[in-house]
Amino acid sequence: MKTAIFIPDELAQQTDELARRMHKSRSRVVAEALGEYVARHDPEAVTSALDQVIEEVSHDNDAFTASAARRRLEDSDW
Repeated sequence: MKTAIFIPDELAQQTDELARRMHKSRSRVVAEALGEYVARHDPEAVTSALDQVIEEVSHDNDAFTASAARRRLEDSDW
């Protein structure tokens, strides 16, 4: 879908430079960035990603790992 948006000149220049370095179009860089932003701010997507990670590592749930994870969570700001 085509849409017109306003972005500050400096951000447009940074986007163009990044697109050039990545050998991508400006549209592709903006679409990927917007996709990442939406995914990061969608609670269901975040929960789903965390669930997937937990499922992948759950087979390695030894006592040391569980203890380290518990300590890390206790030290984190929620």
